[in-house]
Amino acid sequence: MAKRFINTEIFEDAWFSDLPSKYKLFWIYILTRCNHAGVWQVNFKHACFNVGDHLEPSECERIFRERIVKIEDGKYWFLPKFITFQYGTKLSPRNKVHIRVIEILEKYNLYKYLNSNNLKNEEDDTLQAPTEELASSLQGAKEKDKVKDKDMVKEKDKEKDKEIEERNFYSKKEEKLEEEPPDLKTSNLLDFIKTNAPRVNKLKYPVTAAECKILLEDFDEFVIRDTLLDMENYKKLLTCYESANLTLRKWVKQRIDSGSGEITPRKFYTPPAARGTKFKYTDPIEAMKNDGF
Repeated sequence: MAKRFINTEIFEDAWFSDLPSKYKLFWIYILTRCNHAGVWQVNFKHACFNVGDHLEPSECERIFRERIVKIEDGKYWFLPKFITFQYGTKLSPRNKVHIRVIEILEKYNLYKYLNSNNLKNEEDDTLQAPTEELASSLQGAKEKDKVKDKDMVKEKDKEKDKEIEERNFYSKKEEKLEEEPPDLKTSNLLDFIKTNAPRVNKLKYPVTAAECKILLEDFDEFVIRDTLLDMENYKKLLTCYESANLTLRKWVKQRIDSGSGEITPRKFYTPPAARGTKFKYTDPIEAMKNDGF
């Protein structure tokens, strides 16, 4: 979809204001329907349909005679002032957008009309020419995309650095706890993960006994278990995350920050150790009571 510059003061221009409504719309129609070199393939049937009124070709030619040049025996109309308004007073062969414009101008031998008309700066001109060359809109869009991509890469690098920093922090804490045998709560949580959240255990860095113990010290047991079920049911878990411990901590903190730290009993299935048997539905509160809580 092509985009065009337009003078925001066109409706204040004396020449444009004096035009009947259908010719105002017709002029806007030509400006938007011409190609990027300002050449419109004459089609009054299509123009009348879009304007919603009858347009007499001879009358249109009379009204716009100072702003158009008929080429190819009237098959095309060229708008000389379109070029300077859209691209500036200079066309550069190094600009990708300008290259195609130059080709069209050369094809129809239109440079002579640019020299005589396009560089004027008349007081009644609705399409005032800009004073400096405009950069390629295509190149500008690409530059913006490059900046966005760089920002996204930087953001991902920051997240990775933060994750590594957190992992190192908790690994030091875990070293002190690894030698200690897991207590009952830690064992029960590990069993819960193994039974009810097998996909969480498939992450690159699954939850260890030492990490479970620290989690139980930092957060409520009910919230941890409920969040683990949310992680288990998240389709993109294995592709978006690596560390089960850090992901669990992040999700729990988000729940606490959002005020949803309180959970309500809900049913969840216990995946069987070997697939092929029926799912077993258990109330989480009852399951935790049976685990000794």
